[in-house]
Amino acid sequence: MNRAAVLTRQMLAYAGRGHLTTKMIDLGEVAEEMIHLVRASLPKKIEVLTDVETNLPPVLADPAQVQQIVMNLVINAAEALDPEQGGRISVYVAAMHCSEDFLRQSRTLDRIPEGNYVCLQVSDTGCGMDETTLSHIFDPFFTTKFTGRGLGMSAVIGIMRAHNGAVLTKSTPGMGTTIRALFPVSMMSETVMENGNQPDNASKNSDHDCVLFVDDEPDMLDLGVLMLEHLGCRVFTAADGVEALEVFREHAADISCVLLDLNMPHMDGLQTLQMLRSIKPDVRIVLASGYGEKELKARFKGYDVDAFIEKPFNMQTLSATLQPAIL
Repeated sequence: MNRAAVLTRQMLAYAGRGHLTTKMIDLGEVAEEMIHLVRASLPKKIEVLTDVETNLPPVLADPAQVQQIVMNLVINAAEALDPEQGGRISVYVAAMHCSEDFLRQSRTLDRIPEGNYVCLQVSDTGCGMDETTLSHIFDPFFTTKFTGRGLGMSAVIGIMRAHNGAVLTKSTPGMGTTIRALFPVSMMSETVMENGNQPDNASKNSDHDCVLFVDDEPDMLDLGVLMLEHLGCRVFTAADGVEALEVFREHAADISCVLLDLNMPHMDGLQTLQMLRSIKPDVRIVLASGYGEKELKARFKGYDVDAFIEKPFNMQTLSATLQPAIL
């Protein structure tokens, strides 16, 4: 049963549908902690070197799934090395700005937008692979080693899809392999790191724009407040629908828009929406969910919703969604 449960979780990860519990994390810290644990299980002749850039921008990610990516990439690199002769694994974590052309190389096959990313790069000095083998390493159950290895590397692709990230690979027979996992930077997607300019949209919203943000995840609530305040909004918060109604009744005259999570305890987003409309029919409501925007629009066609936004969202997406709703 345990093996079946693990395999089911891996298959969901491969499909990009595993459950995410996201929070703001320092990717470098998570990588270093996991490498410290994995290193003890590797053959003594395998050297693991780490180079983690300081002051990395935060990423919104599931720490447990990031740990799984680090573990899978390091173990995969170790298996490319001869345990008797040894070799070197190099782990590098750094922020970088990626062009759309560069991101087209991603093995996730998704269209990844140009922007700022934190890169987790794992390289080895092992046997390397030809292009045919390299093209299959993320396939379920594919292995160049012994059978029965499960979905380790294929889960990496699914996890990165779920995080709206990219995976790039490079390998040469006899010269080792490099795999890069790129996580989008939170709250900085509109800021070009090279010149430090502020996002254009930050000046478009005036201080009187007042948003009620409702979400039952504390980390998401904190992140949303930071984003909304950066966009020039005043923000009220609530952790569920019941609290949202209490706050809204008290401040309905000031609140011009409600950013409302769909799945919450006590009272879900749709029930809350209907109650909010009964108090103030013309309030703007943006419904947030882990479902894609197209799926949300189809599922809730006919409901009085002004806009939809997919979670986890970044600054660019939030600004683009809120502009029509609060102006």
